[in-house]
Amino acid sequence: MFYSRNRAAYYLIQYFSGVAFILPIWVIFNREFLELSNTAAFILGTIQYWLIFLFEIPTGAWADKYGRLLVFRIGALLQLAGVASFVITKDFAILLLYQVIGAFGAATSSGTLRPIIYQELPKNKQTIESNDFIGRSEAIVFLSRATTVVVGGLLYTINPVYPFIGMALGHLTSFLISFAMTDKSDKSPLPTKLHIYETLAVLKKSYEIKLLAIMVLFFVITSETIFALFQPYLRYINFDLELFGVIYLVVSVFSGLGAIISRKINEKKWLLPLLLMQASIVITSASMLTESILLFILGIIPASVAFGVVRPIYDSVLLRKTVSDSHSTALSIGSFYITALYGLVVVSVGVLLDNFTVLNVVSGILALSIVFSAISIIINIKKKDF
Repeated sequence: MFYSRNRAAYYLIQYFSGVAFILPIWVIFNREFLELSNTAAFILGTIQYWLIFLFEIPTGAWADKYGRLLVFRIGALLQLAGVASFVITKDFAILLLYQVIGAFGAATSSGTLRPIIYQELPKNKQTIESNDFIGRSEAIVFLSRATTVVVGGLLYTINPVYPFIGMALGHLTSFLISFAMTDKSDKSPLPTKLHIYETLAVLKKSYEIKLLAIMVLFFVITSETIFALFQPYLRYINFDLELFGVIYLVVSVFSGLGAIISRKINEKKWLLPLLLMQASIVITSASMLTESILLFILGIIPASVAFGVVRPIYDSVLLRKTVSDSHSTALSIGSFYITALYGLVVVSVGVLLDNFTVLNVVSGILALSIVFSAISIIINIKKKDF
């Protein structure tokens, strides 16, 4: 396994930027502390994702052109400001403003540092090493979540703003660690707009990328809807607030396991694993309909593993299909796609919960997951070689 100081620093950054103190309490914080409606709470939570959707591609191109470390550091500080806003105010308009700032920061950080490590890998083993590196880095993010989500629920019971202070400290630490890294990766000589167009053209020509986009579309729509329903569902079955973090601990641990498993998936044999990942959502949604906490915890395990598998595969294919001075842009385009889907899903969940019961929405996702799984099987049978 290839090792460097940059790689060690990157793993630490992955850990601290991945802290998730607010994950188990986000919906409850907005509903009970900020006293927002379901729709308003989900709008506040997803405006950042929609803005990342707008900022994602140009900021990735800026990283390719002006330097990945510089762009990352700016992003870390802006994300710190966005999270810290929840500590200093309850004014909805001000919080929206700071989420714009935080969104710009998140977009500048997305996909920025990974190409630095990718270009350091031995050329004759780049594909194998990148699978290992990306799988490990995603596993570290889930490890970070696993060690902070449990604490998040407890911190909320002490003071509702404490989880946000923890998030702010994570971004600050990531910013400081970035000064231990050096960037010798290639920079694009093209104007930003032309650079984006050329990278998009390369991706659009690839049959493999098109196939991957369809499978990711199916998985994100169903998996992110189920994950967005966790907190309302746990409230519905009267699960103890202080134990919410345990659920997210299970998700994080098994997602980390999925990220590790992804390292072993052959670079061109990812279609069948993604089909199985889609089918896992059927199990999870069915378990929620039982209203049994034990069956729910068992049911979220396959979906959590799937969640950890999908992103490393996705990023590995994007890196493999593009040249070195386009890597940040390619990863940003990939994040742009997923973020757009996620934003649409979470806003839809907010509207659905204002009009239907939690179990009604889960039933709809169960049916949709079955349909998507059937389509995935057909795609797997009829696919061309790539």
